[in-house]
Amino acid sequence: MYVAFHEPHEPVASPMELVNEYTDVAENQNQAHYFANVENMDAAVVKLMAGLKALGVDENTLVVFTSDNGPETLLRYNRAARSYGVATPLRGMKLWTTDAGFRVAGIMRWPAKIEAGSVVQQAVSSLDFLPTFCALAASAPPSELLLDGTSFLPALASEQIDRQKPLVWVYYNALNERRVAMRDGDWKVLARLNLPKFTTVTRSNQAEVKAAKLSDLQIFHVTEDVSESNDLSESRPDKLAELRQRLEDHYRELVAGSHIWDTTK
Repeated sequence: MYVAFHEPHEPVASPMELVNEYTDVAENQNQAHYFANVENMDAAVVKLMAGLKALGVDENTLVVFTSDNGPETLLRYNRAARSYGVATPLRGMKLWTTDAGFRVAGIMRWPAKIEAGSVVQQAVSSLDFLPTFCALAASAPPSELLLDGTSFLPALASEQIDRQKPLVWVYYNALNERRVAMRDGDWKVLARLNLPKFTTVTRSNQAEVKAAKLSDLQIFHVTEDVSESNDLSESRPDKLAELRQRLEDHYRELVAGSHIWDTTK
């Protein structure tokens, strides 16, 4: 895993006639832009769905609406003046390893296979897209390609996903103190790393990254504690021990296969 930062780009902008529709209800012009951007995105989805219907394929096409991370913190940098998204009741924001940094909208439409209004409580990751789409195409990834994700098709039929590997995140430049996270079924784990903050894994720091120690684990039963506010590490030592070992195993596996960036070029 790696994290690369780029210079912040210009704020997303919608047509001013749309922005002006929100000036009376917004706190300021930037919030009006935010509201307009949400409507503009909705309008784009409407166009997409209309196009599928015109082609006569909308009933048997899987459409997935999601995003890559939680909402940006307002004014975290000088061009984040339109970041009015909130993650309530989740804890944190973008760049955190609590669920507000990871958990995002996950809406799927497939009338031929998914019952309208159904809700899936199982965790699904973008890592699962490739094996799922391969399954839909009656194909398979190359046998030598080791995937971290798994097909989520069973969940669409209200069945359990057969996830052999937990979901693991390592964010070496996270804003919160615990920069390693794992989701294993109903459980979420957070852990500290004895490392300075890095933006990428490079030749100069790879040994340090691979030898890093995990410590100060917190565990949360996130299906009942969505805000990750009730740390059960002391009251459930048995579960803590089990999850500690799983996190240790999968962290070592992840960093062993991490891409090493050559920053000399």
